[in-house]
Amino acid sequence: MKPAGSSGLNRDRNAIGVCKVRALPFIYMAVSLMAGMTRPEAAPCDGALQADTRVIAEREPVAAASNFSLDQIAKLAKRSGTAPDSAPLGFYTAQITDSVDVSLEHGVGGACLPHIKVELHLQLARRRIEIGREVVSKPCLYDAVLTHYRKKAAADDAAFAAYVDAVAAALRATPFAGAAAHAEAGLDDTTRTEAERWVTSVVDPLLQSFHGARAAAQRAVDTPEELRNLAQACGRDA
Repeated sequence: MKPAGSSGLNRDRNAIGVCKVRALPFIYMAVSLMAGMTRPEAAPCDGALQADTRVIAEREPVAAASNFSLDQIAKLAKRSGTAPDSAPLGFYTAQITDSVDVSLEHGVGGACLPHIKVELHLQLARRRIEIGREVVSKPCLYDAVLTHYRKKAAADDAAFAAYVDAVAAALRATPFAGAAAHAEAGLDDTTRTEAERWVTSVVDPLLQSFHGARAAAQRAVDTPEELRNLAQACGRDA
């Protein structure tokens, strides 16, 4: 007979409770041992975090187009502050882009990080030579103008190569000052941000000087002989 106020469901719960009480000493000991094995005190991460740095340089090919008239090119040159003494027949342009990738060295995680891998990608991108539309109808002049601006593109190549070498040397000479951090789940955002700021602090001053160097390298192409040959591309009386 069921006691007053009790039910079959309550009896089942009580029966299960008895089984739990009997097994409790074993279960408690097992859980205690597992807790002792899986939850050690986290050791502090001491020392500096080392960065293995690689600079990767890329150059896009140079494309040629004739999307502007000579008048438009002259206005663009004046607006940029680089207008030459004579009316320009075209121009060469390119942009410098950069990006930073930070990752664990060899994918190591779960403890203090002795090394991170930092890759700086530098790209000479969107390279284009524009030649005035009026020049296209004169093949002899067009070829000479295209050759002239390809020389400027080559000068930009050389300036970019020197810039890449300077950046790589500066990164080697300026050690990463980040502290080793505990990263059980992989590279943490704080370490990644610190590494990116370190790269930026080294690269930005060099970028300013590079802009001046590449402008000087392209101006050096405009020698008196080069400009004379360009003017006489279709003959002295052209």
